[in-house]
Amino acid sequence: MAFTMSGNSSFIVGSWMVEPDLDRISRGAEKKTLRPQVMNLLIYLAEHDGQLCRSEDLFKDLWPNKVVSDATLYNCVAELRHQLDEEADSPNSIQTIPKKGYRLAGGIRFISAATGAAANSDQPLRSRPITRIFIGLLAITLSAAVVVISGYSGVTRPVVTEYKKISNSQVIMPPVSSPLAITADESRLYFAQFLDGNLTPSQLAQSGGEAVQFRLPITDNDSVSGINGMTPDRASFLVEHYPNVRITRSLSSELWTVPVVGGSPRRLGKGRQGAFSPSGDKLVFMKDSVNMFSAKSDMSDAHKIASLAYRVYWIRFSPDGTRIRFTQELDHYANTLWELKLGDSEPYRLLQDWPVKSSCCGSWTPDGKYFVFQARADNRTQLWAIENADNGGIESSEPFQITTGAIDFLRPTISADGKTIFATGWQLRGEIHEYDNATGSFSSIPGLESMSVEQVSYSRDEQFVAYITYPDGALWRKNINGGDSLQLTFEPMRSAQPVWSPDGSEIAFMGWVPGEPYKVYVVSANGGKPSLISTGDSNSRSPSWSSDGERLVFSNTASDQLQVYDLTLATTANMPGTSGARSPTWSPDGKSIAAQSGENLILYDVDSQESTILLKNARYHFKYWSAESDALYLVDSFLVGRERSVYHLNIEDKKLSKIAVVGNLRNTWGTLSQWVGVKPDGTPILLRDQSIHNIYALEWDTD
Repeated sequence: MAFTMSGNSSFIVGSWMVEPDLDRISRGAEKKTLRPQVMNLLIYLAEHDGQLCRSEDLFKDLWPNKVVSDATLYNCVAELRHQLDEEADSPNSIQTIPKKGYRLAGGIRFISAATGAAANSDQPLRSRPITRIFIGLLAITLSAAVVVISGYSGVTRPVVTEYKKISNSQVIMPPVSSPLAITADESRLYFAQFLDGNLTPSQLAQSGGEAVQFRLPITDNDSVSGINGMTPDRASFLVEHYPNVRITRSLSSELWTVPVVGGSPRRLGKGRQGAFSPSGDKLVFMKDSVNMFSAKSDMSDAHKIASLAYRVYWIRFSPDGTRIRFTQELDHYANTLWELKLGDSEPYRLLQDWPVKSSCCGSWTPDGKYFVFQARADNRTQLWAIENADNGGIESSEPFQITTGAIDFLRPTISADGKTIFATGWQLRGEIHEYDNATGSFSSIPGLESMSVEQVSYSRDEQFVAYITYPDGALWRKNINGGDSLQLTFEPMRSAQPVWSPDGSEIAFMGWVPGEPYKVYVVSANGGKPSLISTGDSNSRSPSWSSDGERLVFSNTASDQLQVYDLTLATTANMPGTSGARSPTWSPDGKSIAAQSGENLILYDVDSQESTILLKNARYHFKYWSAESDALYLVDSFLVGRERSVYHLNIEDKKLSKIAVVGNLRNTWGTLSQWVGVKPDGTPILLRDQSIHNIYALEWDTD
């Protein structure tokens, strides 16, 4: 039955009550706010309940006066499915009609404005105007433009014809930001799982089944190893090995070849992120994070071939061995694809003018015709491809999207015959938990039950919390006793590191648009436009308030010193005596600032402007002051693995005491590493991973 857009009533889709006027859906105590465009889509589908809504009509009616790509519609549908808690491979309400459009199935129930009762009804939905263009040449022109961009211009593009989940049981993959790939031989896939805080090599038959864990002979309890790839004959793994990292916390790595079956491992030398040429006679690798070298396959005769500005990973040779492509991790929370033709010294950035800011992790098809990679847009990660020109470059093709839906697809690798793309499929969700000292276990937090949030920050009076939603990265605040929730930042901005002002009226945070520098902002706890605190093209992070709330200290990559912003004067200055310091946190009494300086944790005295070392060789990802300013709570780096812990550091005697072990928990890899926080009373809190990870075989037709 069809609805029209007039009247003042809400309606029900599946188990959700929809309130169009509030851009809100709810189910019991659970409430979600939809973006206006997503709510428009839901209303449109409801208005045509049970009917096919053709893609061209959706383009025309939901995006009037705009020329948009099919990816925009796909992502909007995917976001709606995600909000309705539907899986792409088993949707309950929103059905995809292949090559035609979408349909809302299951029936709409009308909510009576007078009684609040649900019933099947022909009464109309709440009014929500959507301008429709049906006039003359303008409509024809826009419609034609949409058809061309959507891929209906007659240009044949490969499409995924089947999504097949091949891991029978869920696999626990390393974080999205990890450079570890899926590696394939003729019949099996090899990858790392993140189990009990450790990287665990696993294998899976390409035909499907259970993932089986195995051990690399060079790995012991004190080291970490990850598979970069394989030798061209598929007889050995190329392994990146971090010896004694759990003891020394050193990030110095080595490259090894380890036979798949039998034989002795061979140490090649110091390096990371390597790849063998198709002929097997060359090895390209990183000497450190930014210097790229080429050598013989045994790592002899190594010479530098390029110097990059940022961390490099996922190096891949073209099938003809003439060039490599790799990912460079910009210092703006974005990744970019680059190409280097062997013999040249200057790599160049691929997709320079492409509007999607973050792309990475590509693999060539065996014939070299296509290059498949992942890209993130509209808060979704999907697979895209470019068709390579005859000379191996990309001049002949713009990227085209090859996967859609509510599942994020990452880490593509191509089968030997080029007909199958293997990738990990993610549906991200977490649940905030707190540590119980009595039982030594974690449980849900009153007031935040079942919420998928991270980086929780409590106001001084402990009446409100600020938090970052996972995985979409929006800043919210709410009353700890329930209710009074308010979203403070919106797409395309992503947010992190919220911290309350001492009087509870404002929240400082780090915000950024993917592909752009991250900055420090301040926003009113009552909402409104965030105020930009840091400026310029450099990156700023780790804001922390002075005790009087009149100043903010933060790190900035353009300065070797900490910077302090005076909110009264609206001026920024370097903080004397803080050379080399980063990641500051100001004590509640305003007397001291704790910060990282090289490998050391330091304490800076605000009055004397002098620093002392609290701990040497201190690799702690997070640090928090006690309310009395007499202690710090420190959280281990994730590299410590299953023994990753939370500590109490007494400032006066520098005594370090372990208070909780968190490494054996499945801790979500959120916006900034595996976040672990501390409540005002010192109770550790973290986001437990409730995500669904699987490995998929994507059949695609390239003929």
